[in-house]
Amino acid sequence: MKKDFIKTFFVGISVALLLIFVPTASATVLNVSSGDSIQAMIDSANSGDTILVAAGTYREYLHITIDNLTIIGAGIDKSIIDLDGLTPYWHYPGNSSFASRAGVLISGYGSPGEIVEGVTFKGFTVKNAGLNPPIMATGTHTGSDDDAVLTDSTKTWTPGALVGKWVHNYGDKRLSTWKPARSYGQITANTATTVTASLSGGWEDDWDSGDEYLITPYEEFHNTYWIDNPNYDALRGISVSNGKNILIQYCKVVNSGYGGISVGKARLTSLKQSEGVTIDNCIANDNPVVGISVGDHKGLVTITNNVANNNGQPHYSDLTREYMGVGILLAGSSYDLTTSAIISDNECTDNGFIGIELKGSDKKGLGYIDGVTIENNKVTGHNLDQDGAGIFLYSSHYYGHPDKCKNVTVKNSNVSKNIRGIVAYNVQEIIIEGNKITTDSGDFPKGQGAIKLDGAHEVEVLNNNIHAEDGTGMRIKNAWDGAQSNDNTITGNTIKGALFAGILIDSGAYDNTFTYNTIKDTKVATFWAGRPWEETQADGVFLDSDAGTGNEFHKNNINNNDDDGMESQTSVTVDATCNWWGSVSGPSGIGGDGVRGNVNFTPWLLSSAPDGSCYPFTEILDIIENCANAKNHGQFVSCVTRKINKLLREEEITKEDADAIISWAKDEYIH
Repeated sequence: MKKDFIKTFFVGISVALLLIFVPTASATVLNVSSGDSIQAMIDSANSGDTILVAAGTYREYLHITIDNLTIIGAGIDKSIIDLDGLTPYWHYPGNSSFASRAGVLISGYGSPGEIVEGVTFKGFTVKNAGLNPPIMATGTHTGSDDDAVLTDSTKTWTPGALVGKWVHNYGDKRLSTWKPARSYGQITANTATTVTASLSGGWEDDWDSGDEYLITPYEEFHNTYWIDNPNYDALRGISVSNGKNILIQYCKVVNSGYGGISVGKARLTSLKQSEGVTIDNCIANDNPVVGISVGDHKGLVTITNNVANNNGQPHYSDLTREYMGVGILLAGSSYDLTTSAIISDNECTDNGFIGIELKGSDKKGLGYIDGVTIENNKVTGHNLDQDGAGIFLYSSHYYGHPDKCKNVTVKNSNVSKNIRGIVAYNVQEIIIEGNKITTDSGDFPKGQGAIKLDGAHEVEVLNNNIHAEDGTGMRIKNAWDGAQSNDNTITGNTIKGALFAGILIDSGAYDNTFTYNTIKDTKVATFWAGRPWEETQADGVFLDSDAGTGNEFHKNNINNNDDDGMESQTSVTVDATCNWWGSVSGPSGIGGDGVRGNVNFTPWLLSSAPDGSCYPFTEILDIIENCANAKNHGQFVSCVTRKINKLLREEEITKEDADAIISWAKDEYIH
């Protein structure tokens, strides 16, 4: 969906509001002209005030802690907050270590109750948060080990002058966090080309000759990404930290050092949550890690009508991976919070890794994602990483906690041209319904699933339209960490044009039920090439030898696949009775798909589901053989028609069955 209307919504809105806004006794309308300071007006405002910001470019970080404050710009690309080269706003009085983590920070720190309520921020473009952050000194330590005198041959300092407050040692990286060792204190010029680090805290106490260092005026999140991209610091464009009933609307956030719009907890507070946040009609594009992210949120968060495109970068912390970057991310809390959400009518396109991601808390986290609707979204083009996906749901990095992501519905969305469409990993009580899904493997080998249930249970996959031309239509498997796929219901889906298998079941998945699906036109492909378990298939349904037991198939239409309708390599017989195989005479009949392996397919449907009857074909053959003595083909067909119509009048078979049998008899003249 296009969001061009977002860009024009606020044309002239400031003038209109000036004409129609009538202040109450307790509220004031404050105006900021181009060239004035928005922050100065915020600092002078009271709860309930409205600040109208004229079109123009404003070069300042913003910090909002006043309840019920409304700040309205002239519109996207009209009121512009450009933060290129600026030092973030210092918002922790008495603590020189921490500066703002966002271009616009709506924070409960410093507010009564440690939470800021009722703030509206809309009609702005925020760009370049963290771009070209101030660097006070760089160099390579050439002294002896543990010598705190650092050489910088690129600067000329006045001896004794304060250089900065934070030093980052790139020679000693903390690999667990992918950040250099960093410490803080008074860092002063020793000579014209050297600085002395008198450190009072942090991680670094071991300077080795040859260590690269960097000195900044505040605590930047420099990391491996910064080494490759030295003009960025890990800041968000707009951030809500300990906010309640906050509205971010009609904003555009681009080219931030980390993410576009974020919601979560504040630093240096005992309260660790936001609540009741709405992000609506915003654009969050071209950020290196994430477009819109929410974590540590209590209750319902609303994310609607947004565009989150082209967020991502090459993966810096995991060299086995290709790309990172998420359009919309909802993460579970480390604290005892339950998060629900409405994520609807958004566009997430061409992000580095995933379009929309729900991520439960880790094994130590107390929070839950419970009650999320993902609806009417457009999610396309996520194929820059081999493990990417359009929509990815998972509960935890730790096996055994599927309840940390549950009661999620994904419906009526266009999930197209992703390497994987929708993935449900280690989750429970999920509904995937009414989506249109296609796959595109990009530069990677074909074979991923349009829908993948990976250690998921109690999932309902209903009425999806799947065209998986670059992989399987659906794959159901137990996860690598032991999470099991069982008790899932797959009903009413159409799977066309898949490779290898329309439905692939492997790795122990068990007790799953498949009904009223149409699986057709599967094409040949080889999976696991070069390995002992290499397979070449083109089946409607393929159960690998390690598939679990209790998987049942009934009332499905499985036909016109290039190889078998169903193949099972399991040692236990699969119940596949009452399916339509493309022919009234069943598997391997005229026009019917074959069945291979341990599969019980008798009786089968005499015509396609849902109307076909599961009637023993042997009785049909008896009827037809009674007509075998007909003098010619016309009399044979007439005889069969009379007898079949009798079964129809007796309601033993349906009209669709009768038509299918008579049509078959016309091609099967028995003498």
